[in-house]
Amino acid sequence: MKVRRHWAFFFIFLMTLAAYADQSKREKLIPYAKIELAPFRNKVGDTLDAKTIEDVHAMIVQRINESKLFGADINKDLTFPKKDPDDDNKVVFAGTNKDDDEKTVILFGEFITFNKGSRAKRYMLGGGTGRAELRANCYLVDKKTGKQLYNFQTFGETNWGAFGGGADKTQKGVANRLVDFLKGK
Repeated sequence: MKVRRHWAFFFIFLMTLAAYADQSKREKLIPYAKIELAPFRNKVGDTLDAKTIEDVHAMIVQRINESKLFGADINKDLTFPKKDPDDDNKVVFAGTNKDDDEKTVILFGEFITFNKGSRAKRYMLGGGTGRAELRANCYLVDKKTGKQLYNFQTFGETNWGAFGGGADKTQKGVANRLVDFLKGK
């Protein structure tokens, strides 16, 4: 009986630790109320068209707003900043130093991989053949100070679906994984 009780306490301890870990991932974002999405930079080239990029932006804003973590908008006046010459995982953004921007974080991103795959292969062969993928590097930056809070990758993929699945699943995957990151998952 004692052994079972010890395992129960150990299990409760692990659950508490896991719950705390989820909040610690999100800790830096707690003071913010708004996210401004800067248009993502396209490092892929012509294979990723402007319409698809606009659709991804709209889907990201929609998913963030649905999550009710932050209010989100696209700010087309922002452009992707230069990268830190010493660290490719950091961006250099000067910040606005405006008090109005105190609770605002900017989401900068760059698409690094796009493969629209083959719907016919997904439908006929299955098993991951003809897979579609979209991947982006993301950077969350404090708008007032210019301090980078996080950098992470998000991606979406389509492996199957009715009649081979649509490429819109890749866009939804990018948006959903981005919101999962913001939630601390």
